[in-house]
Amino acid sequence: MKKSSLKHIAYHAIREKIISCEFAPNSFVNEAFLQEKTNISRTPIREALGILEQEGLLRIFPKKGIQISDVSINEINQLFETRSLVEPFIIKNYGDHIQFQELIRLRDTADEHMNVPESAYQWDDELHSTVAKSCFNTYLLRTLEQTKTQSLRLRVLTGRIASRLDYSKGEHIAIIDKLLLKEFDQAAELMYYHLQQSKNASFSRLIAGNGSDGKIAF
Repeated sequence: MKKSSLKHIAYHAIREKIISCEFAPNSFVNEAFLQEKTNISRTPIREALGILEQEGLLRIFPKKGIQISDVSINEINQLFETRSLVEPFIIKNYGDHIQFQELIRLRDTADEHMNVPESAYQWDDELHSTVAKSCFNTYLLRTLEQTKTQSLRLRVLTGRIASRLDYSKGEHIAIIDKLLLKEFDQAAELMYYHLQQSKNASFSRLIAGNGSDGKIAF
């Protein structure tokens, strides 16, 4: 197998273990451990680690090991601060390019998916992805991709909040309705409100110290 292919396999394998919190935030691993876990040799592992460090998912300390990035209150605040700046901005400036047929599909399937927790998270991600795909600014899209990765980790860490799913469903539908009406300023305001509510729910859950048996809808 080509070296580049092994690098990508190693990257995705390690990234998935970080996102799923199999590699816990703030924990240390080393190259030998990662080689054993992935059955991939040292060079592709090192190349994959370099990419993951650039993405902010870990830090490499020579002669000490690799530290998995923390998910702290400060990290959560920065995560939602970034999303609250970028996602409403995209709606205001690129709203005309959103795939309206996709919005209609999501609106029509909201009840079907949002009442089933595991399905709800996929529906949730599809809506935010539909908004993001309307943007032509590659720098903004790269930023959102990083926040998406951290959001997935946060879901695992903070656990399921059933009541948040109910509120999130209403917030998402309100956003879709404004987008379909091309009332982009109002849709952007609703997106900002939605993200602030998600941040508050994340803070509350993380501070409460509940287990990682579910997810939060963002």
